[in-house]
Amino acid sequence: MIPSEQIVSEYLRTVLLGTNPRQKAEWPVFVGRIPNEPDGCIAVHRESIPTEGRHQRTGETQHHDGVQIRVRNTQYSEAQTKIEEIAESLDLIARIEVTVGSKRYRLNSVTQMTTPAFMGPDSNNRTNWVLNCSASIQAL
Repeated sequence: MIPSEQIVSEYLRTVLLGTNPRQKAEWPVFVGRIPNEPDGCIAVHRESIPTEGRHQRTGETQHHDGVQIRVRNTQYSEAQTKIEEIAESLDLIARIEVTVGSKRYRLNSVTQMTTPAFMGPDSNNRTNWVLNCSASIQAL
């Protein structure tokens, strides 16, 4: 299965909250890294989250993938608005299909583990916001 951070990043591009970095458009979405350029961008990383308890009937351990979404911009309000738009969109996910390359996946849900958090400026004085989530993803 393709990493969860890649699937979530493709979802953000699909719902037009971000773009493919090759397009050189506003709000490029990067996977697993945040390059120095451009100033305004989104990055989706893998995040460690605790394993949930066992299902009482089957004994199966419940596991979801952790993802962290980071938004950076020179303008505080633009970065804050973008992370809030992303948070709102993730709350609406209910069994949405996402295609990455030739593979299809179902995003059953994305649960926010935190609210959007301001992380302060980086060394270039760009504001950084993060959102930590748990994603339930199924290969189709």
